[in-house]
Amino acid sequence: MNRRDVIAGSGVALAAMVSGCTDVLPAESDGAAEDGTDNDTEEGDGGEEDTDGETPVTDAKTGSASDAERDAVERVLRQNVRATEEQRLQSLRETLHPESPYYERTIQQTQQIWNQYELKYSLTVQSVSVVGDEATVEYEQVTRATGSNSGEFRDNRITATARLRTYRSEWRLYGTEIGDIEYLD
Repeated sequence: MNRRDVIAGSGVALAAMVSGCTDVLPAESDGAAEDGTDNDTEEGDGGEEDTDGETPVTDAKTGSASDAERDAVERVLRQNVRATEEQRLQSLRETLHPESPYYERTIQQTQQIWNQYELKYSLTVQSVSVVGDEATVEYEQVTRATGSNSGEFRDNRITATARLRTYRSEWRLYGTEIGDIEYLD
């Protein structure tokens, strides 16, 4: 299993955690990445609006999505990051789509990383697209280690596209495709 494949199966915040772990995963390879989650927030702010400016939201069928729909999608991403940062397993589960093929792997990897690192996140949503019961979010996330094991973690910036689907009328993270990983050391 290569680092990109693990990242692909991860949640939004987990994606950046895994990209910086030097002793949890094998060396990085050029494998394709597909699945996880991500969001637009500063250190898991729990739902406040992005202060970096407007977040474009479009619906391919109508050309626009309601503010409420955009907010609901972004709220799930914020909740995912906050739950990951605060190491709250049940809250994390509530942000993930249970039918995602990466659901259990995401939970297992998150718990493994929680046992090794304390991490802080900074996220910026670049765009949100909603079509029916699927949403796509392009974002950038910076992850930095803050705990005693911070020397073992490689701070990083990723660009990614999160996919969300509805589950029982609520948005849930279904997968993430990682674009770029930049190490900040």
